[in-house]
This record gives sequence, C-alpha cells and structure tokens, in this order.
Amino acid sequence: MLSRPALSSRRYWVVAGVLVAVAVLLHTVVVAQGSFSTDDLVLIGHYQHCGLSSMCLFWNHHGHLMPGAFLLSGLATRMAPVQWWLPALQLGLLHSIAVLATLRMVTVISGKRWLSLAALGMVLLSPVALPSTVWWSAGLTFLPLWAGLAWTAADTVVLCRSTDVDRRQLLMVRIILVYLLTLFFYEKAVLIALVVALMAMGWVVLPTSHQRWVAEITEQVRRGRPLLAGLVMTSFLWMIVYFSTLRETPPAHEFAQVPSLLGRTLTHGVVPGVVGGPWRWEMPLPGEPGLPWAHPPLALLIVAAVVVAAIIVVTLLWRSRSWLLWTVFVLVVIAEQLPILLARSTADTAPQVVQSFRYMPEVAVLFGITMLMFPLLTHVEPSRAKNYTRFRETLHAWHDKLPTAVALLSTIVVAGSLASTVTFNHLWRQNPTGPYLANAVRTISQHGGRLQPQPLAEHILSSVEYPNNLTSRVFGVLPQHPIFSTWTTTPALLDEQGVLRPAEVQPVTHLQGLPAQPAAGIPSGTSAGTSVGAPGGPSCLAAPVTGVSHPFTSPLVYYTWDVELHYTASISGTIEVTFDRGERVRVPVQAGTHTVWFRMAGAGGQMTVRLFDPAMVFCLNDAQVGSLALPPQK
Repeated sequence: MLSRPALSSRRYWVVAGVLVAVAVLLHTVVVAQGSFSTDDLVLIGHYQHCGLSSMCLFWNHHGHLMPGAFLLSGLATRMAPVQWWLPALQLGLLHSIAVLATLRMVTVISGKRWLSLAALGMVLLSPVALPSTVWWSAGLTFLPLWAGLAWTAADTVVLCRSTDVDRRQLLMVRIILVYLLTLFFYEKAVLIALVVALMAMGWVVLPTSHQRWVAEITEQVRRGRPLLAGLVMTSFLWMIVYFSTLRETPPAHEFAQVPSLLGRTLTHGVVPGVVGGPWRWEMPLPGEPGLPWAHPPLALLIVAAVVVAAIIVVTLLWRSRSWLLWTVFVLVVIAEQLPILLARSTADTAPQVVQSFRYMPEVAVLFGITMLMFPLLTHVEPSRAKNYTRFRETLHAWHDKLPTAVALLSTIVVAGSLASTVTFNHLWRQNPTGPYLANAVRTISQHGGRLQPQPLAEHILSSVEYPNNLTSRVFGVLPQHPIFSTWTTTPALLDEQGVLRPAEVQPVTHLQGLPAQPAAGIPSGTSAGTSVGAPGGPSCLAAPVTGVSHPFTSPLVYYTWDVELHYTASISGTIEVTFDRGERVRVPVQAGTHTVWFRMAGAGGQMTVRLFDPAMVFCLNDAQVGSLALPPQK
C-alpha cells in the first residue's frame, strides 16, 4: 500500500534474495524427505501402458488435460523408473522457475519497495501453495501454472506501460505463447487469460475517476485487440481439444455440496493463509499416503478473520476504490474454484477434501498480484472525507510508520508459514509409499520367475485407479522386471509392506475323482484314445481324444479365479482350460510332472481341458480353484 519506493536497490535485492533462498531451501528439504504418493503411481502406470504416444500425452485423466505433465512424468519414468530422485529434481527445477518468475513479477509491477517484498514473501512461503509443490503429480501441473501466471502478469504490466509498437507486439506474442505453454500442462491455465484481461483493465481504471472508465477501457481494448484476439482464439482451440478428449462419464454431482466446499476453501484455506496458517495439519487416514489436511486451531481462525477484516477496512479507508480490487479478487477466486469444486461434488466426496489445498494453490499468486495493484490507487484525502474523518486522519498521521507495520505483519506471516511448513513436513515424510516401493522393487527384481499382476495394497493406491494400480503397470517399467502374465510356476504376492512372498491358492472347490498326490509320470498303458485312467488315478489325454471334463466338488459363481493345476505331460506344449461359462485360457505346460498356476474368469460346475498337440500325452493329476493369497507368517 506504499506509493513510493522505501528501499535502496541493494537492500531490496538482499532481502529478496534471502526470501528466495529460504523458499527454495524449504521446498528442497520437504521434497527430498518425501516420496511418491497415490496419483504419482498412476502417472507411472500410465506411461508403462502407452509410453509417450500422442494418445498417452493427450489422455484426459479424471477431467484433467495435461500433456506437458504426462511428458515430464514419462521422461522421468523412462530414465529413472520408480526412483524418486528424478521427480524430486523436476519439482525443484519447476519450483525454482516459478520462484524467479514471481521475483520478476513483484519487481516489475511494484518496483523495489516493501510492498513488493511483502507480496514476494506471501507468495513464496504461503502454506496454501505448499502441498501442490511437493506432490509430484500436482506439482507437474501447478508449478507451470504458477510460473506462467507470474510471468504473464509482469508482461501485462510492461505492455501497459510501453508505447513502442514493436515492443508491444513482441510482448503480446510472448504472453500468448506462455499462455499456450501453460495450458499444455494444466487446463486450469485459462485463468491466465482472465487475469491478463483484468490487469490490463485495472491498469487504466484504478488510477482514474469513474467518469472516465468507459473511455479508458475502450481505448485499452483497442490497443490490446491483437492480444485479446489471441487469448480468445487460444482458449477456444484448447477447449475444443479438451472436450474432444473426454472419455469418462462424469459422476452425478451434488450441487448442494458446492457451498460447503467453497466455504471450507475460504475459511480453512484462504483466510488462515493470510497470516501463515493453518499451522496444524492432520492425516485423514493415519499411516496411509496422501496429502495432510489443514486443521487450523479455532484461535487462528478468529485471529486470521480479524486480521483480514482489519486489512480490508484499512485499505478501504486509505485508498480510493480499494473495494474494487477486493471485489475482483474474491470473484476471481470463486470463479476459478467453482469448476473444480463442482467436479468434485459427489456423494463420495467429504467436505474436508478441500483442506488438502489441492485445488487452491494459485490463490496465493492471485493474492500477491492483488497486493501489487494497490499502488495504482489514489489516496483518500482526509479533508474531503465525509465519514470516519478522525480515523482517516490518524491513518495519514501514521503514514511514515506504515512500512514498519507492513514489515511487522510480514514477519508474523513468514513465521506462521515456516511453522506450517514444519508441521506439514512432519506428516508428509511419514508417507508409507516410499518404503513399500523400495521393498517391492528389491524383491521383484530378485524374483526369477513369472508373476501374475496383482493390485497394490489398497492403502498405497486405491482400486478405483484400476488398471493403473496393478503391479504390472507400476513395476513393469523396471529394467529387470519379471514377465507379468496370467500364469506362473512360482506364485508370489506383495504383502502390505511391499515384500514379495510365496503365495498359495486358498481353494473354494476341487475337481472330483482325482488323486490326492500327483503321479510320478505317465501311467503305464496310457495310449492314444485314453481319456480316463483307473478310478482315483490321474485323468489322461492322448490323441485322438483331445478333451476331458471333470466336475467340481461345488459349482463356481462368475469371478476371476486362480487355478492351481497339477499335471504330467509327455512333452512340452500348450493346453486349453475352460469352465462352463467364461474365458478360454491357454496355458503352457512342460514335459514331466509339474504344477502351474493361472488366472481365468468364469463360472460353472466343471472344468474342461483340451490338447493342441496330437503327440502329447497329458495327465491331469489334481486341480483346485480359489484365490491366490499369502499364507500366514510363522
């Protein structure tokens, strides 16, 4: 709210450098102590499925179109599969770019003054933006949005100040290109077009009387017509691309839930964030991955509300048309929050989900831009004031002490932000995904045989992310991964800690009339045309009889079952197994007496085995059907 520079150039850059260094250091510490979490594994599975093809990059993921994020995550997965150091490096580089863009923004818009440093500290250290800068899948979308928003905001002000035609054209082209690049990472970057337009209008409206607003806006639109046309055209084309990629049927929305979500966004996010809140975080499900939820104490909510009210009152009485800035800020925040809150307003959504700050990190940047626009406003003269004259005169008498007040408030905010960061990091580094993945990578790489795909532990990645929650998707990118298939001769599963352990079928039914112990070899006397051996002995097949059916001890409902099949084969080859209804599964067999485990979907009261090789003699010794599971640890 200062209209004149209050700092020497050297002091300004020293303080700004300290803020930048602290922000980068804190971010580096939190990222280095973190690991993959939930949606990060979806990115890995998505790359394993379709690589870096155009279909993969422009896949609409739960309503998000983010080809740039898929590109970066795919490159990281290709170069360092299931290793945290490269995603952490990506987050660090993107964060540094966003920080430097913010430093440029505050310096260009407001100059070397205390207000610029206050806005810089507010944006860089705000806990509102913290979760989305350390979570890989969120950071790949938000950090480019942050950088693009800061860069275009600064370019917009330079454009408004410039009278050189060539320079203005260059700035317009650059704004459009940065806008397009940011859209490439996050569809929410349409916010940039709105902010650029509002800042350009505010540049001519805020310093002038309302009688000239129409004329000033008309002239600004005329001068910025190429930029306006470029932003509109880019937005329109991107919307066409976005809606053409929608493949999922949206869930039924609970419109009545939107006010509750929006209210929590403001009361638990925006308002406490002004004073460095929330200070306190909690895990929604202790011991499970995910973002901590903000849980600000009641005292902080009250203090923050008082501080926000005081700031608004002081600015309204100190600067003309401050109400216009605050109104625009609130409306923009609501406008950019409504689409995502509407998309998340379903019967399965808890109102507390917004307390993860997943959907509001750009609010910190918007608040910083709003702060930087205050110097455009003119002072309210005490002699011309009709109301609250004594209060306004007191404010003017404290004019010289205002920088100290701003610095004091900024110090409180920074201290609160540091406290919030420390408490957040305490919970964030307890994420169990890192140890789980480390155990899985180690034991899977040591496994010599085939593995059947299995879902990751539910507390690591929810089954709603199927098929990206399968081990074949997440660990299929490893350079020394085993072959994932529907059959194996060495059944194994990951336990809750990610350790690969031998597994066994927990049977729900058996085949009738087969021996309890497998045959040591092909029974003597088995020849072409034999279909069933002696009672209680193995069931053998040889040409021309190539198929045999055996009933179950109890019928099966339709399900994806695991089958443990004991057999003896004269030569290696392939058999086909079916139930009464369901899939036909081809299973490779080896010469000799062996056991094979395979997975198939079906139902019925019997199992049928067929041969393909007329030279093979195949004996079915035993089979049981159920679910593959880990035996109890001794």
